[in-house]
Amino acid sequence: QNVNSTTPGSSGNRFKKIIKEISSYLYIRCGRNAYNFLALNLSLPTINAVTRFMENESEKMIECKFYYDEFKYFLISHGYSTDVGIFIDATRLKSRVEYDLRTNSIMGLTSPIQKNGMPKILAFPAVDDETIFKAIREHEIAPYVQLVIAQSNDPRAPPYDLGFYGTNN
Repeated sequence: QNVNSTTPGSSGNRFKKIIKEISSYLYIRCGRNAYNFLALNLSLPTINAVTRFMENESEKMIECKFYYDEFKYFLISHGYSTDVGIFIDATRLKSRVEYDLRTNSIMGLTSPIQKNGMPKILAFPAVDDETIFKAIREHEIAPYVQLVIAQSNDPRAPPYDLGFYGTNN
């Protein structure tokens, strides 16, 4: 089968998925300037097309949800050791409240902590205007995001983002 990079479209070229995947890899490995040079000289998708493809193809993480099962599957499927270290890093945010269309919830508020010590998933549903305003009135806008990173003891394994949540300390 021919691996033509493009098919004609109404608004320019439509690249096959394999070309978009290779282009994404090149963009990540080479950086913006080098990829732009390659794209211009090799008729690859534009930087905007590649970043849009990566956003659409990647699973978007949900605030306060931790991806333990996915991490375990990642380790086992790549033959990495399941002995891991967990690291937490708080990073200052440009604080703002946002609506997440996928989960129909509000993000950016300080996450309430449950009795088990974990932040509550989907704590701020966007049911109606009153619910949204109440959440914003009663909860501080998170000045930090707490990132939870797992690292296998296997030196070949990359770090893995287990999850994140908004915090005020």
